[in-house]
Amino acid sequence: MAIISEEEIIRVFSEYNYWWKTKTVKKENLKNMKRKAFYDTKEAFLNSDIRRFVLLSGTRRVGKTTIMYQIINELLKKGVNEKNILYISLDNPILKTYEINKLIEIYINYVLPKGEIYLFLDEIQSSNNWDAWLKVFYDSNKNWNILATGSASTKLEKGSIESGVGRWINLTVPTLSFYEYCELLYEENEITGEDILNIIKDLPNDVRKELLKAKDTEEITSIFTNYKSVIGNIKKQIPKDLKITNLEKMSTEELKNLVNILEPIKEDFNRYLFIGGFPEAVKITDDVAMQKILREDLVEKAIKNDIPEMFKVRNISTLENIFTYLCYESGNIISYNKIARTLEEVSVPTVQDYIGLLEKTNLIYISSPLNEG
Repeated sequence: MAIISEEEIIRVFSEYNYWWKTKTVKKENLKNMKRKAFYDTKEAFLNSDIRRFVLLSGTRRVGKTTIMYQIINELLKKGVNEKNILYISLDNPILKTYEINKLIEIYINYVLPKGEIYLFLDEIQSSNNWDAWLKVFYDSNKNWNILATGSASTKLEKGSIESGVGRWINLTVPTLSFYEYCELLYEENEITGEDILNIIKDLPNDVRKELLKAKDTEEITSIFTNYKSVIGNIKKQIPKDLKITNLEKMSTEELKNLVNILEPIKEDFNRYLFIGGFPEAVKITDDVAMQKILREDLVEKAIKNDIPEMFKVRNISTLENIFTYLCYESGNIISYNKIARTLEEVSVPTVQDYIGLLEKTNLIYISSPLNEG
């Protein structure tokens, strides 16, 4: 006998899938900025020529769920029936009492969707036998489309190799680039209709041309916002063909001019280096509050819950100590032997294994030395 009734499961579904009643996605779930990862996901998931399930991997708080909401919004705008869109958070303690197949069976039996169905499975690695069930879903339900996310890229990739060849695509959602960080930081400067009327007569020709190509009011607003924003102004001043490799060839005067152009975002860059590329931390001005959020999600959830559950790690305190050590040594050359000596009573193989797990769960990125030989 199930601990949680099917009626309770449907109640939880209704809370998550509020668009079944409102027919829209809440603005706070959408965010104004659409990242490159969103467009890559949209192209792969909504491709009518090639049917593939899509798996998004990336650490917690990197924006995977936001991309899901943005894709759901795209489907609603296209006229897809709201009841044909199901979002499931698989790390929800209530929903975790059932396997994926049973959750979807409950949805089918109670909601009775007809036609093309779109399933959004968040934190899929929390569910047992997820890869086997996705294979079954793909092979037996031709009108099902699935977008899933997970915090452990290696576990997702392993499932793809074993069950998903030709069935699904793996995409990685990285932390914010500095450009994306600036876009998100300044997105509150969204231009209003009154602003548009005041400046439309003074628009440069290139902006007018962009407006003529706009497909809808959302794109028109985006063009105006970009024209008015700090980042938009900087973009207009930097040569379009400028590359990093060009810098060493530039004269002193040209370099000084470039530095002056970028001066307005110098402090933003310093803060970006300090907080990393986590979207939620961008607009938090209280450093203590921001660090608390990252600590709770990265340390408390990822290190103390996700990794032990996925990889059967027993010595969580050692894993946490290694992660803390790496945080303080970020950007420096590290030595497995030195870490083992510093932490004491930790073997070199354990250090290597745990650093590997941190990389597999997207908590760290390793930059290997360049071999110029």
